[in-house]
Amino acid sequence: MISRFRRDALWAAVYLAAAFVRLAPLSLHPATRIADQGDAYMETWVAWWTSGNLWRGWPGIFAANAYFPHPDGLLYQEPLLAQSVLGWPLFHFLEPVLALNLVTIATFALSAFAFHLYAREWVESDSAAAVGAVLYAFNAYAAANVARPQMASLGWLPLALLALHRLFMRADLRWAAPFALFSVLHGLSCLYYLTFYLLVLAVIVPVYAWATRAWRRPAVLAALVASGLFIAAVIGLLAIPYLRLFHRYGFSSPEVRPFDLFLYLTPPTGSFVYGALGDRLRPAGFYLDYFLGYAALGLGAVGIAAVLPAGRDRKARPFWIAWLLIGLAAAVLSAGVDVRWRGAHVAVGPYALLQGVQPFSQLREPRRLAVLVLFSVSLFAAAGVAALARGLAGRARIALGGVLALLVAAEHWSLERTSGGPVPVGASVPEAYRWLGERPGAEPVADLPPRPAWLYRFMALDVYFSTVHGKPILTGWPSFFPPALELLLWDLRDFPDDRSVALLRAMGIRLVVVHPKRWGDAREKFERGLAEREDALPLLARFPDRAEPGWDHYGLGAEEVRMVAAHGEDPPPRECECREVDRRHYRVEASGGTRADLATDGMLRTRWTSQDPQQRGMWFDVQLDRPALVARVEIEMAHPYGEFARDLEITGRRGSETWRMGPLPDTGYEIRLLRQLIADPVGARLRYSLRPAEVDGLRLSIARTEDGAPPWSIREIHVYAPAASPSP
Repeated sequence: MISRFRRDALWAAVYLAAAFVRLAPLSLHPATRIADQGDAYMETWVAWWTSGNLWRGWPGIFAANAYFPHPDGLLYQEPLLAQSVLGWPLFHFLEPVLALNLVTIATFALSAFAFHLYAREWVESDSAAAVGAVLYAFNAYAAANVARPQMASLGWLPLALLALHRLFMRADLRWAAPFALFSVLHGLSCLYYLTFYLLVLAVIVPVYAWATRAWRRPAVLAALVASGLFIAAVIGLLAIPYLRLFHRYGFSSPEVRPFDLFLYLTPPTGSFVYGALGDRLRPAGFYLDYFLGYAALGLGAVGIAAVLPAGRDRKARPFWIAWLLIGLAAAVLSAGVDVRWRGAHVAVGPYALLQGVQPFSQLREPRRLAVLVLFSVSLFAAAGVAALARGLAGRARIALGGVLALLVAAEHWSLERTSGGPVPVGASVPEAYRWLGERPGAEPVADLPPRPAWLYRFMALDVYFSTVHGKPILTGWPSFFPPALELLLWDLRDFPDDRSVALLRAMGIRLVVVHPKRWGDAREKFERGLAEREDALPLLARFPDRAEPGWDHYGLGAEEVRMVAAHGEDPPPRECECREVDRRHYRVEASGGTRADLATDGMLRTRWTSQDPQQRGMWFDVQLDRPALVARVEIEMAHPYGEFARDLEITGRRGSETWRMGPLPDTGYEIRLLRQLIADPVGARLRYSLRPAEVDGLRLSIARTEDGAPPWSIREIHVYAPAASPSP
């Protein structure tokens, strides 16, 4: 008879092999391919930084090298602390891409093995538990998130719940430590899943306490409280820097992203079993997979029928009821504030009740509650397999479990999600970055010219290349943008003009990696301008172009490294002896979006917004009740800081006559504003200086469509007249 340890080791090996197969073809080329062109580069940098800076401790580890000069660059995305700690040897000895891909394979295997152990505790069958484990770990949702290892880190949850189960059911205090450890690792793997874990514990712990009469065993309760205090202390250390950041920069509750519940029944794109059915059924606007599986739902229904009826195992029945309620509640809550089915609004979701409750108020994607739906369905599917196999001989049970596991895996299978793409590694990394890596010092670097908004995801490539040189860099692909980053990128759009040089110098940037291919058809013009700026941007190194895979796609090749000359002073801001025009003397209108008067209600928490992305022709009008001399417009800023007008024109109107009044260039004020946004954005204002003129009204309008630009928002607008002019 094989020992329990050897049997479990065999299952672990099986799941490791299964993870390797499930992640093919990416897993076949772990050193040279990456999951996608955005998030995967970003997560490679995060894991590289975190694993290489564990010695900094708390809170120094958050002082990452991206988003300079904003402090604590690691806080703008998940820190991947658990993944980096466990994968430290890999990141220490291997290239970051290879290390992260190996950690990802191990993560999928751990998810399957951990769920197997938990499900077996309930269904008392390895073959039945294996079906649930395959569904839980190798489903379409996990595969669609292979570029985001935090979203695929599903293994610590079943291990924590297994330890909690044994702590209560066996009254064995030794399981308190594993419960605390696995709970902490679950929280350090993904902050979203930590929040959802609180919902699970809020349901399952009272059930355990009631079913086991835990109040009769104070030692168990004491162990549970001690574990909770330990978990809270460790997670609190992680939460404190985020809370400070949100308070400092005034990050408000994000708008909850929509979700369509029909996605649970929509097969993955490129499905091995269902072909293009998923693409035909997929509601518009969604690209990730949340498919539960038709076979899995059928097995789950069998499981529900097997374990819930009265007269069955009375001790286990309350827990099965709890998991059914958790799964149903998670499905409804995952819809967010607007329950949709096949694109149609059904009702206001109960998640709206959680929007004012921390930490749920800071979550923009409640649809990730799909992991709890998957957990519940996987557990009931395992129970369903156990019920179907009841009475079968040993080999027949194994055969049934194997066939059903293959069926469940097949309907979730899609190679499109795990194909990945080539990644520049080793000699295919542009020489400019290797040159920077050999240059001593920690001089901040900017990759310029900036990419357009619709290619911001490629900024993840900048931080990936920073793993080669390790210097502070200006850019990155964050989960939420630092306050000054989008404005600074917009102000640098005409690099290498005088304004760009002044901004770079003022922000403390000392080196620029120039990517000529990013200029596209205007390359010759900008290269001439660069050649004329040798005094302000002296050339340090120039590198030839090469025919490397992906270089043209990413705009790589023929790079130059230039220094930003330290000489020169900040230009002074435009001065204006101005006084504000009383708001009672004008009214506002807009071309669309929300109510225009929200921009004049005196409250920063409200705003006028176009709602739609910025497009040419959008306008916002200020109509005076009598002609007045106007010299400046100011717009108060608050989160989200990137919703400012791109390509703004301000025109004056007097009777039937209109003319352009500005905005006038004001590099000095732009520098002051950027510094304020970084240091303390409270009170920050966009300032638009105008050619003073007597007008009946003003029109602020978008002169050109900027692909990928966010909506245009105005929190509060203020109009100013020269101090010497008569009051309207």
